[in-house]
Amino acid sequence: MPKYIGPGDLAEILGVSPRRVTQLVAEGHIHKDAVGKYDIRQCVQDYIRFSSGTKEDEDIAEARRRKAVADAGLAEIELKETAGELVSAEEMQAAVEADYGRLRSHLLALPSKLAPLVVGKKSNAVIVEIAGSLINEALADLSGKTNKSSKKSAGGSAATTKTDGEPVGGPEAAS
Repeated sequence: MPKYIGPGDLAEILGVSPRRVTQLVAEGHIHKDAVGKYDIRQCVQDYIRFSSGTKEDEDIAEARRRKAVADAGLAEIELKETAGELVSAEEMQAAVEADYGRLRSHLLALPSKLAPLVVGKKSNAVIVEIAGSLINEALADLSGKTNKSSKKSAGGSAATTKTDGEPVGGPEAAS
């Protein structure tokens, strides 16, 4: 028996196709020498080792599979970040903190804005309406929808609702 054989003969000995022999070489499971010939003894031993698949080989294959899945996940995250579909936790935290800061400012300003508008009002309904319009103005600012009609009714210049006989903005709104 010769020491070196061609891929067709090796395929016949191993019980695989010549194409599979080429794949096994490409995957590094069996080796061929520089002139394209195969050492029968070495190739059969390599193929047996490959076919039996030790636990260590399975662990390495599983680790490679998990790495490939993780790499694909990271690539998907990067793609979504690039497309603007995903923001970082730091960016989200900064946006929420900014919203809370604006809400705090609106809430702290509410009494000083509300007091002059409700002085002399006799009806609770009018006071509730004025307070509601200021709250709606603050909420509209937070949602990014600045509502000019809310500001007008809160500020009094264009308010026309009369529940106790006076314009919502007080006596000065009538002028």
